[in-house]
Amino acid sequence: MKTCPPAKNFRHVPPPNEDGLNTSFQTGDAIGLFAIKDNAIVDGINNTRLTYSKASGSIGTWTPADASTILYYYAGVTYIAYYPYKNGITITPSQATNAIIASLVANSSLQPLTDQSSADGGLANYTASDLMIASGSPSADADNPAKQILNLDFKHQFALLVLKPQTYSAATNTTSMDMNACDVILNSYTPCRMADGSFRVIIVPGKTSAPITGEYKTSDGITTAANKTIVFSGNESSFAAGYCYTLEVKSIFKGK
Repeated sequence: MKTCPPAKNFRHVPPPNEDGLNTSFQTGDAIGLFAIKDNAIVDGINNTRLTYSKASGSIGTWTPADASTILYYYAGVTYIAYYPYKNGITITPSQATNAIIASLVANSSLQPLTDQSSADGGLANYTASDLMIASGSPSADADNPAKQILNLDFKHQFALLVLKPQTYSAATNTTSMDMNACDVILNSYTPCRMADGSFRVIIVPGKTSAPITGEYKTSDGITTAANKTIVFSGNESSFAAGYCYTLEVKSIFKGK
């Protein structure tokens, strides 16, 4: 079992642009934005949808879905944003920022999907399960004091589990990713298969009744019978938001 430190971006978004656990917002990503001042919503910025358009390099723009929406600057306004955007998300603006964030994390519409796989091999269900939230207030641009900049540092609210099924090669006496692994169950979730043969699932953090557990099927490399089932279990049962937990499972079949 390997536990990684918090990753600011372990998210994989369409179109694919991932380097290990690090990814970035891509064109078409949408967030919901709230503007709050004096315990009230400001200028109707209430779950306002902003869509990202990536430009050259790492520079991009966030544009309101409604072209008539304008984000004005006011002193003392707090902005709270979340990803991925969902219709009908509401908050109680009279609450403190931490309480509002907690309410978003607990919102039933923003919970991880039980099935994060996709029949077409895509990542839509996995991406839709990765709740991230940010808050902040505008500040003067160091290069142009007349310009206000809003920096939003998105943080993962759930935990990431990664399964790496390993297959043994008798010829080389080495193990490598088992590309034949299928029908994977990981902590009662159906995970998303990644291009490298690993499986990922996003779960609600906290103490669970059992550690990382599950099963998958794979060929033994010798017979032509149906795939064999491998049951696995890790030793980690407490998962923290923003952390990645990786389990490598070595196949018991020595003839592969």
